[in-house]
Amino acid sequence: MFVKRWQALTAVSSFLFFSSVHYSKFETNFFSDSKNVSSSLNIIPTQSTSELRDRKSPEATPFSNISYVNATFFIEVRGKPDLSCRQICAVEAAVTAHSDYPVIVYMTGFNGTLSPWMETSPNLYVRKLNLDELILNTHLENVYADKNFRDSPIVEHVSDLSRIALLKQHGGLYMDIDMILMKPALNFGSFMVKNQGNGVLRFDEASPLLVKVYELLGNIKYNRDDYNLLGAKIIKKAVKEVCYSNDCALDYEKAGEICYINFVDNELFSPVPWFEFKKLFTRNINLDNFRPKVVKKAVAFHFAGHVTNSIPVFKNGSSLFNEIAKKYCPKIYRSFPDIY
Repeated sequence: MFVKRWQALTAVSSFLFFSSVHYSKFETNFFSDSKNVSSSLNIIPTQSTSELRDRKSPEATPFSNISYVNATFFIEVRGKPDLSCRQICAVEAAVTAHSDYPVIVYMTGFNGTLSPWMETSPNLYVRKLNLDELILNTHLENVYADKNFRDSPIVEHVSDLSRIALLKQHGGLYMDIDMILMKPALNFGSFMVKNQGNGVLRFDEASPLLVKVYELLGNIKYNRDDYNLLGAKIIKKAVKEVCYSNDCALDYEKAGEICYINFVDNELFSPVPWFEFKKLFTRNINLDNFRPKVVKKAVAFHFAGHVTNSIPVFKNGSSLFNEIAKKYCPKIYRSFPDIY
């Protein structure tokens, strides 16, 4: 029964994301394909840095027809050709909230075919992510070429490295693909979220804080057993080195002035505390009766996919997540299966 249900959900997810049509809008020539990290990247672990560099194709360039200043982008690095229903919901919500600006989805497994609903969104772009082209010949390649990195079971480390590489390349707003936007998030200027690590980051490519993060990442001694090494720990260290003076160690306002960035409250992007994430999927909890003052101010809902993906959502149920999906990704929600 479980296997059949899983197969059905997988089939529906693929149907939602794909069609047999290849759209020129969704470029595939910028990035090649990327359980351990090495296998997901399709790279032989024993290759040296120089051998990897020799496989690098001509230098890639960003989209020529869009501006990255107000772009929002997501990353999926697990090598899958499609997104889950919940991830697609996050994409639609961002496309709607930032309808006047580009929304870009970078995928290591993208094969160039998508469902028509994505083609009808003029501000949505999907691009194949080639990690070799993104990272080799950059300051980050020492970590990327490290055998321990390639053998690591922590695929999230690939995403940690990729988001900083992309921000350094073109700037913009990065969001984890388990964030559902309810309101525009571009009016904060350059910002990061308190206590969110690297889950939401908006930088200009020349930001002194971003430059420091980039520098620290490239010089780090990789430890495959440290989940937060390339994410929250690097961000915390960079903020301390760039934004803190001796007299403002815990003062976000002063720290922001020093490093030209806004630190926004965690509840604006994660109105459900991490220890209550399961309440998103609890029946009889909806937007009207769950932390109404906090939810009213919230910009996005973080549903922590890495810990909640296994919790089923019933389309006809009254869970908070179902209410959010129905309201903020209505187009794709109509195609969701009964359980997603």
